[in-house]
Amino acid sequence: MDSNEEHRATLSGKEAVSRVIAAAAQGNGFMVYDDRGGRGTLLNYPASTIKRAHVSQLMSLGSGLVSVAVDQSTAVRCGLPLMMGSHQSSAGPAFTVSVNARWGRHYGVSEAERWQTIRVLANPLSSSFDLVKPGHVFPILVDPNGLLGRQGLAEASADLVRWAKLPPIVAMSLMTDGCGEIMALKEVWQVSQALSTPVVALSSVIDYRLWTVMSR
Repeated sequence: MDSNEEHRATLSGKEAVSRVIAAAAQGNGFMVYDDRGGRGTLLNYPASTIKRAHVSQLMSLGSGLVSVAVDQSTAVRCGLPLMMGSHQSSAGPAFTVSVNARWGRHYGVSEAERWQTIRVLANPLSSSFDLVKPGHVFPILVDPNGLLGRQGLAEASADLVRWAKLPPIVAMSLMTDGCGEIMALKEVWQVSQALSTPVVALSSVIDYRLWTVMSR
């Protein structure tokens, strides 16, 4: 068994899902690896409990691009229409228009300002008035049925946070290497160990979602 096969075995199954849910419940980060479509690995933090240091990790490990998975009610409350053309492909994530927090001091690009923007999106009392568009944080509208509606990385992350009894709003970045390419599993595993951040395979999250339906 090579190292990649060993890593895949470790991040698969109900135990791997349970480790991620436990991490999310404590406000810690977790990773979801796409073992089905080769779309890379998302580093995630629950938006309702995110700290500024978490945003720094998202920016440094994701080539500076920070997204936030949001549900339909958040998109409506914050006035987030889909980005033109985003809804035309079911294969890719449904990006809305990008946003900044209205009360940032500069241009919304700094770590502190992106943290503030994420907190606005996670605040159930915020509205479209609290945001300006376009900006430097990129919301993704998840399917209302989660993984039952679309088997994407964003839906998996939102379902995991929901199982952790937190609002299904998730700050995330697609992990990249030093050349800006999608980070290979071997390097993802090394980062996971260095940060003590659990990883789970997308297929295992899908299986767990189906199990929750069948066990009702």
